[in-house]
Amino acid sequence: DNLSWNLGDMAAGEGQTITVNLRADREGELKACATVVAIPKQCLVTKVGRPVLAIEKTGPETAILGDVVPYQIVVTNTGTATAENVVVTDDVPAGLKHEAGSTVTLPVGDLAPGESRTLPIAMTAAQRGRHCNNATASSDNAASVKDDACTLVQIRGLEIAKTGTPEQYLGKIASYTITVKNTGDTDLTNVVVTDSAPAATVVRDGGNGAVAGNTITWNVGTLASGASKSFDVKLTTKVEGTHCNRVGVTSAEGLSDDAEACTLWMLSGCVDRSDRYG
Repeated sequence: DNLSWNLGDMAAGEGQTITVNLRADREGELKACATVVAIPKQCLVTKVGRPVLAIEKTGPETAILGDVVPYQIVVTNTGTATAENVVVTDDVPAGLKHEAGSTVTLPVGDLAPGESRTLPIAMTAAQRGRHCNNATASSDNAASVKDDACTLVQIRGLEIAKTGTPEQYLGKIASYTITVKNTGDTDLTNVVVTDSAPAATVVRDGGNGAVAGNTITWNVGTLASGASKSFDVKLTTKVEGTHCNRVGVTSAEGLSDDAEACTLWMLSGCVDRSDRYG
């Protein structure tokens, strides 16, 4: 005649209703008693989390020798607990320079779950070649992580050379060859070659350049890395003496160079050259 219900756990303030239907089988007072038995308990909830660091380092793929190279380091706590005393260290490769030396230390502090911190860092391109520098993020309570960024340090170079007839008779033609070359790693734009013939000479052939008096100009345009172009110039004169022909080249990147070739112009006929041949 005993009925029992196992109600399980009940939170504070929770109630449950049990309905019992009985059928009387004799006269008199019918008394039914209910008792409840429980084991009181109090719970403590502890949240267990884990900090997890992530790091990403980015920078330019290429740079010019001597330029300032900007990098960016992003460190993030992707875990579920605070990462404590986070520190980022950056190892500077030999091809790059930083005022702090070979290692740059960047304190971050604590990072809450999901929090990120962006750290800019700039270095100077010191050597030609591909250089990779590593950044490491560490914490008192999380594993260290690393990432790197690599930059190809290039050089720009522009050279010009000029050769020509070393000696010539008056009224004859002296020929000159101008060669301009891109000696660097990158293409050069708006390359312009300008030849200035001596005032005592006359331009007989400007080598497809634009001739204005004694000035010849070639608009080369873009000169690819390693490429070269040559131009031929022909001059004459009726004035004795050594006349030097100067040429220069410039590019939109701020590069320039110059060269010259000199010709000794002489009267035709017997020439005393005892000083040269004895």
